[in-house]
Amino acid sequence: MFKYIQMEKYWTVVSVKWCDFIGWVEKPTNRGPLPTYNINQRPNRQTRNDFFLENGSIYWFKHEIFIPHGHMIANPEKTKLYEMPAERSLEIDTPLDFFIAEKVHEHISVEKSNKRFNKSAFEENKYIHEQWSKKYS
Repeated sequence: MFKYIQMEKYWTVVSVKWCDFIGWVEKPTNRGPLPTYNINQRPNRQTRNDFFLENGSIYWFKHEIFIPHGHMIANPEKTKLYEMPAERSLEIDTPLDFFIAEKVHEHISVEKSNKRFNKSAFEENKYIHEQWSKKYS
């Protein structure tokens, strides 16, 4: 991450996640809502590759940019989007979000464990069930 700032090419680095979002921004101007895509070439959301959401994980900017401008993005052309995977870009604002994050964490943990021991999830769960049954039967 720091390498982008050192390059002098970027003033700001923002972490983002890819999003297949097709949507609208309601009334950003007096002319009505604006779409987040070119209305003359509406993309298929599954193949859209040009839309990213800030995930709130990393905001890195040069203080000499922030001080005179009062915000971190003084020039979008000098901003680097640092893409992070969706599983590391979860927003937790509600109990449902927290539940989903827990399930994602459990899934990732099982996948890592299975790779480490070269077992399938079925074999791993079967082994855990057998051990539990022996202990508590």
